[in-house]
Amino acid sequence: MGLFELGSPTANSLFAGIRVIIGIKDWANFWKDICLDLIALKEAFPRIYALFKMNNGKVLDFGRWYGETDQEVNSAHDDHQVITIQPQQTNNIAPHQHQNFPPSIELLSGELYFQICVPLYKAALKGNLKEVYNILRVHEEILNRSSLLRMAITKGHATILHVAAGARQTSFVEEMINSIQPSDYESTLLLQDNNRNTSFCFAAAVGDVEIAKIMHDKNPNLNLAAIRGNHNKTPLDMAVMFGQKEMATFLYDATENILNQDERTALFFSSITTGLYDMALKLLKSHPRLAMTRDENDETALHMLAREPNSMTTQAHELILCLWEEVKTRPYAEVGALITYPTKLLFDAAELGNSEFLAALVGSYPDLIHLLDEQNLSIFHIAVLHRHANIFKLIYEMGFDKELLATYVDEQDNNMLHLAGKYPESPPASVVPGAALEMQRELLMFEEVRMIMKPSLRDKKNSEGHTPKKLFTVTHKDLQKRGETWMKSTAKSCMLVATLIATVVFAAVFSIPGGNNQQIGRPIYLEKTFFKVFAVSDAIAMSSSSISILVFLSILTSRYEEEDFRMSLPLKLMFGLLTLFISVITMTIAFSSAFFLFYPSSERLNWITMSTAVLVFVPVTLYVGLQYSLLRDIIYSTFCSRNQFNRTPSQTIWPRLSSYTTNQELKTLFSPFGLVTQARLVKDPKTQRPKGFGFVLFRLEDEAQKALEAMNGRIVRGRLIFVKVASTGSPENGDSSA
Repeated sequence: MGLFELGSPTANSLFAGIRVIIGIKDWANFWKDICLDLIALKEAFPRIYALFKMNNGKVLDFGRWYGETDQEVNSAHDDHQVITIQPQQTNNIAPHQHQNFPPSIELLSGELYFQICVPLYKAALKGNLKEVYNILRVHEEILNRSSLLRMAITKGHATILHVAAGARQTSFVEEMINSIQPSDYESTLLLQDNNRNTSFCFAAAVGDVEIAKIMHDKNPNLNLAAIRGNHNKTPLDMAVMFGQKEMATFLYDATENILNQDERTALFFSSITTGLYDMALKLLKSHPRLAMTRDENDETALHMLAREPNSMTTQAHELILCLWEEVKTRPYAEVGALITYPTKLLFDAAELGNSEFLAALVGSYPDLIHLLDEQNLSIFHIAVLHRHANIFKLIYEMGFDKELLATYVDEQDNNMLHLAGKYPESPPASVVPGAALEMQRELLMFEEVRMIMKPSLRDKKNSEGHTPKKLFTVTHKDLQKRGETWMKSTAKSCMLVATLIATVVFAAVFSIPGGNNQQIGRPIYLEKTFFKVFAVSDAIAMSSSSISILVFLSILTSRYEEEDFRMSLPLKLMFGLLTLFISVITMTIAFSSAFFLFYPSSERLNWITMSTAVLVFVPVTLYVGLQYSLLRDIIYSTFCSRNQFNRTPSQTIWPRLSSYTTNQELKTLFSPFGLVTQARLVKDPKTQRPKGFGFVLFRLEDEAQKALEAMNGRIVRGRLIFVKVASTGSPENGDSSA
């Protein structure tokens, strides 16, 4: 005969202290002959009973399900010992987190819903405590402040705390919680709506840390952060899902230890998706295996970051480096599989222009630049094809590899210059207005790529017999035509305005304000200051408008060859717009000064004159403001667009030398260029901090030369090079002559 001893079982703690005293050898018959009524067992402990039935009375399985080993159960069986079966603690599950605590629904039926619930809902949304107290006073026979908090006021079974927390009504929530009796904290704060969300979940979703602290501080032992809501999500999951950074940080420590591996993985990927990179960093540092974990799309975190916008935060950049450092510790086959499956993340980043991602990876693993996609294209070829200058400029840091990469051709024998000459099928969103300036950018990219190509490759034909220049002409015909149309329409519109101004200011010379002295023929107001202002401004307006007309006329009669879009046409348009602006402003000044001439200085200038002078400048300001962006874009595109190919410290491939603190790290940095026999960082004798420069000795001189070209250092003697770091953090020449 056996005995079941139940150690203080409660409704909230179903498996607390179950002791099985073993007294017989026949386990199967033991459960059949047990004196404990199985019906009573089913009613008191339905989960144990279901498990017992599912396993056909096999206690070995029963013990294993609840954390006991087979050996322990068998040993207890043989020796008639007492074994204690405890619930699994692998996830540190809170006692309340799997139970449902619905609120009372007494108010949701009949007229009470419209008389009480709807007004309470509106009051909670606005944080109107006065209205809540009025409702309690009117319906005091039904409600009091304590019972109100435990009643649902919406059809979704949300309580007044749910609504107020979701509306971020901090003072309202604090007042309501302060009215709860200490004995009712648990029964009130654990209430869940139809989706099993507590009011704490609502506070987490909207990111109100103050409300979360108020709820938590009332009963710290309750651990509201561990109570799961909709789809078994924790409040931390909800905070991350809605991008609530402060709330996620607040909840992390209280939640991290209750998550299983799948939940932690989902939280990690969700943090990256919503841009909470600091949260992803915390998870990665605690669980490095997340670097190789894949989501439901078979993608790793690096795949997701490869598609992020180029303007990455510091945390995102640090996350990439941490991920890659962990990936590099894996076997080469695993690294290769991660890079190429399900998509080739390097080429995804190159296609989207994510230069910071590529700089971080290539800087620590230079061999990645030689990886090719299925069309035999490197990341730099893809950058050229999609017109990402911010990635292409990184090729200048490649040293000799730059020359090697320039020789790569795709399956149609297109080299890098062919790709620059081919108009992209899906051009990126234009950052310049008009097809003419887009054509200018296309020409600039073609010229920049041409500069790194060897002369023998610049006129090489592809499989279709096209040279890069011919391919550029063929594929850019439509853009060239659209650029011509845009330029002509702009010139015609501006020319019309310039002509009107020239007509007005020309006529003003023969109808000067005040007229002429009939005896001597001189203007009556000749000695007046305002007359001099009128004369000068009218002359400038006439001159500038005439120049503007001629410039726009030259645009209309241009040949519109490819080379004209590079400098000639943009310069003409820019000069024409500038002179047009000047003519508009000076014409307005002439008009205003003429007004003041009719009111001699001896008389007071009344409000009519002043108002008129001010109002005249309103359309001028409006016109200049509307056209300023066009002029600015033309100036930038013509004179500053080449700067996009200049290397900047934030996008350099090679990491800062000052970030290396040991000679071994410095040696590792230069090892891709050849065999480094010695590497020495120069450090401050007092602080032992790197001073920003060091010496590297290679085995061969050509290896030193290769590193010199890539890192922009200076040869000291033969195989020894000196590398210095500028104040900006990017490697620069050791001296002015380097």
